[in-house]
This record gives sequence, structure tokens and C-alpha cells, in this order.
Amino acid sequence: GRFVGRVSKTLATLENGTIASRSHAWDLARVLEVSELVEHFASPERRRVVEAVLERFRSGVLPLAGELGRGVIHGDINELNLLVHPTEPKVTGLLDFGDILVSWQVNELAISMAYGMLKKEEPVEAAGHIAAGYAQEKPLSPAEWSALPTLVACRLAQSITIGNYSAIQDPANSEYLLTTQEPGWTALERLFRVPEQAVRSRWQEMAAGGT
Repeated sequence: GRFVGRVSKTLATLENGTIASRSHAWDLARVLEVSELVEHFASPERRRVVEAVLERFRSGVLPLAGELGRGVIHGDINELNLLVHPTEPKVTGLLDFGDILVSWQVNELAISMAYGMLKKEEPVEAAGHIAAGYAQEKPLSPAEWSALPTLVACRLAQSITIGNYSAIQDPANSEYLLTTQEPGWTALERLFRVPEQAVRSRWQEMAAGGT
């Protein structure tokens, strides 16, 4: 979490016209675009969950858009893109800047939290530890705290929905693509079962040192 916070602070100072003009479907601020792909889920229940997540984004995040700070973000911080010290428990570097763009800065945290939830026994708590570390380096505004639980859910939903559509488009690779989605579904369902305010309060408590 602290590493992500440091990355976020550093990139916030970067001004680059090429990066500023970039746009792509993985921008979390554009998550509503996946609504066009929801119909491709075979499971009505999974369609319902993703649609509910997108509705939370419409009602809870979009009204805050003007209060969410913007800046350059890496856009895909996950364990596969991190360099780790061979003998010490610390992150030493970051790879793959292919998704870099200007977006809401809190998206950097939300994306790393979403991926940090995968394959964890307590995914909501795991995400909270990332938020707590990030907040030590880059404190969140009230608007960012308000949007955070929904943004984390949105990244999981975005990844799952695009992955499901990719499996349909690439039948030869569909078994692999669908299997890799299951940890995402597990994390999303666990997160979605807990009231949003309870999730937010727990993460704020952890960030305040109440872990």
C-alpha cells in the first residue's frame, strides 16, 4: 500500500501531453462502458451483480467526479507488475506502464486493492491493509474515501466482464480465461455482501491505525 501511495505521489507531478491524451477501455472512470458486455454472462445472477455494481457507480461515484483529484496513474498495479526484494519483504520496482493515463488518482489505489483481494481468505481485510499503507503516504480526501469501495468493486466487475467477453471471442482459450476469473468473482461477491458503509468504515479504521 505504501509503495502504491509513493507511486501515486510521484506520478501526480508528471506532466506529459502524450500521456494526457491517452484513453483506453481499462480506465476505471469509463467502467460504465462494460454495461454493453454484461448480456454475455451465462449466469443471470452474475449479470445482476455486475449491473448492481455499475448502478452504484452511477449513483455514488459520478456525482463526486468533480471532487476526485486527477493525475497520471500507472493503471494496472498488481502482483505480476511488481519487483520484490529477493530477501526482504519489500517492493523495489514497478513494470508495465502500458495502461498509463490521466484519470482519478484514487483509481490507482482501487485497482491495486482489487487485485490484492484475489485468492485471499479475508479479501476485504487484505484490501484494507493496502488502503492503510497508501493513506500513510497519500491521505485520501472525503470524496475519495466515499468512492473507494465502489471503485474497488468496479475494477473487479470490469476485469471479470471484459474477461468473460474475451473468452467468448477466443473459444480456444476460453477455459483458461474463465478459470482465471473465478478468484475475481469470489472477491467481488465477498465485497458486495458487506454493506458499503461498513466496508468504508473498516478501511478508514485500518488507515487510522485501528488494525
